[in-house]
Amino acid sequence: MFRLSTYRMSLHCLQVPRLVGMKESARELLAKNLRELRQEKGWSQDELAARSGLHRTYIGTVERAEQSITVDSMEKLATALNVKVSRLLEE
Repeated sequence: MFRLSTYRMSLHCLQVPRLVGMKESARELLAKNLRELRQEKGWSQDELAARSGLHRTYIGTVERAEQSITVDSMEKLATALNVKVSRLLEE
């Protein structure tokens, strides 16, 4: 019988370098802005997921800055939130 091993990745492995002069990484900035914009509309992660065509758990990992996001996904989120993609990355 085979045993499957599971590996846990700690969050420090997911940290990304910050650009010179930035207080937060682009991933952290996007996460914060996404959460704020969603909450301003009074939407749950489920609601944003339904409106953007993305999965709720994916929305959660992006909002916690645990996962990188593609430009395509950023466009879907911006469209759902009715903002420009650039708004998701504003400091």
